[in-house]
Amino acid sequence: MVISFFAVVVEANGLPDLVVSINSVTFDEYANFTVNYTVTNVGTISTPDDSVTGKYINGINVAARGCPPLAPGQSYNDTFDPEFHVGPCGGTFDITICADDWHYYQESDEGNNCDTNTVAPPCPDLVVSKAVAFDDYGNFIVSYNVTNQGTAPAGESTTAKYVDGSLEESQVCPALNPGESCNGAFNSEHCPCGETLEVEVCANDGDDVLESDNTNNCELNVVECPCPNIVDPKQDSLYVDVDSNGAASFGDILEYIAEIRNEGNTTATAVTFSDTVDVNTILMCNPPYAPIPSQGLITLCSPGPGGSLAADLSDIGPRGVVTVTFYVRIGYGEFDLVTNQGIVTGDNFADNPTDDPDTPELDDQTDTPISPGPTQPPAVPTVNQWGIVALIAVFAALLAWAVRRRRLPCG
Repeated sequence: MVISFFAVVVEANGLPDLVVSINSVTFDEYANFTVNYTVTNVGTISTPDDSVTGKYINGINVAARGCPPLAPGQSYNDTFDPEFHVGPCGGTFDITICADDWHYYQESDEGNNCDTNTVAPPCPDLVVSKAVAFDDYGNFIVSYNVTNQGTAPAGESTTAKYVDGSLEESQVCPALNPGESCNGAFNSEHCPCGETLEVEVCANDGDDVLESDNTNNCELNVVECPCPNIVDPKQDSLYVDVDSNGAASFGDILEYIAEIRNEGNTTATAVTFSDTVDVNTILMCNPPYAPIPSQGLITLCSPGPGGSLAADLSDIGPRGVVTVTFYVRIGYGEFDLVTNQGIVTGDNFADNPTDDPDTPELDDQTDTPISPGPTQPPAVPTVNQWGIVALIAVFAALLAWAVRRRRLPCG
């Protein structure tokens, strides 16, 4: 009977009933989160006094705020102060808000005081982009950009360069807020001519930063190491036409111009040129027919039939051109063609024979047809014994005449 009487009294007087709803959970750029909520009295009477609203993270109470008395149907909106919470990147955590958290008074429904939201914590996410550039000597420099494209700050991290899977260099990237970047460049490194390298740059290389995505930290490029590209045509021309027949023939002087061009993207180093002329030609070493390089110096000139020539041309940069000009005199004999081919060498490219630009073949010798003519040098006129006697007689007669003329009287 007592229980029935109490129930009747409660029903007659009514009770308050506080319910809460979480309106939003927002994160700032520093991963601090703010919870906005509303407490509403859905009961039939006012709350007699202030109440307490509590905030929980994964079931642990972390904050409390006051709530004023509320009449039936009245609401109160409030926001908890920003709070930092480091959760597992890629995971979730629960935020719970409970009205009348300290149970100051009896409610008609004690089971509807709390509202829970499951949220994903903001995380940093470091991504890298890079560029590879070569200088004129085949050295490459890797520049990079590391960006935090996540929703939370990233602490200091390590950016590393790998070549063919081996760690070559590491640099420090400072702490980055969302959207911020750090830029840098690794030291220059030589790329051997003709080789292929795998060049990879990785952000957060030491896993110093917990990220939402660890699969986008690295960028890999396959790099083809550049080489010099030596092209070396050798042109022949008639320089002195002794017999004025307009064609190369015995006794004439030929001019050879070897043009050494580097059509590659990297400098050809320690370039040399050497040539041994045809045995039917005579290499000329003295002015005005001394060999002339447009760069460097002549290191050897052995004159004579089948003579040898050498030149040190130093380095030839990309798109650089060096010429070597030299002269030969065509000898006499039973032949109708003279040939010539030099060799261009260097430290970072294969030996390259010169090429005749007048033929479609590559790396072929330069041929010069020889016009028919005397197969022996013209004879030097000689005087026989009777000729000498005749010359002496003539000389004696002239002398006697001169003496006689001096003795004649004047007038």
